[in-house]
Amino acid sequence: MKRTIIEKLLIALAAVAAIAVTIFFTIEDEPPVPHSVPAPASIDDLDEAGFIAYMPGLDDPEFGTIDDLNLKTDDRVLVLHVNEMVYGFPLLHMSGAGEHVVNCSLDGSAISVVHCNEAGVSRVFTGDADTPRLDLSQAGLFRNELRLVLSGEEYQMTDKSIPLEDVQFTEITWSEFKSEYPGGMVYKWPAWD
Repeated sequence: MKRTIIEKLLIALAAVAAIAVTIFFTIEDEPPVPHSVPAPASIDDLDEAGFIAYMPGLDDPEFGTIDDLNLKTDDRVLVLHVNEMVYGFPLLHMSGAGEHVVNCSLDGSAISVVHCNEAGVSRVFTGDADTPRLDLSQAGLFRNELRLVLSGEEYQMTDKSIPLEDVQFTEITWSEFKSEYPGGMVYKWPAWD
């Protein structure tokens, strides 16, 4: 008995439909990532923790004057006022792999500046008055947003429950920064060895 082309197509479609239904019902949904999970205790524990892009923040960054940097006039700069001093953080310098978190002490204040270029979001944090430096790290990208690690706990960058105080900042162009804050100090791009 010879089958017609239509019969062969119907059999093939039925087989494809059976395979699709089988796959659909056998794929298990991955559980959602919890709001906050323990981070690895040390760098040796990274494989066990399963972090994809866990990286420590950049600590004790170098600052220079506006004459030390060569940026485009429309490059964006995050501006912080700490006591009587103005600090600029070019977002271009915080957009590469491992460059999203900068931990520093500015005029005696422990400050962490965080930028997620994927989400277009920046935040600045400070700790208690007796904290010499914050130990904030990045833990990769989740749902198009940077995840942060603080004191062994992981948070989405925009999570309001991060146990640090937010610091007010503004964002302007490099041209505006040079004009408005000629004596300001500017975060220099980290020199990778």
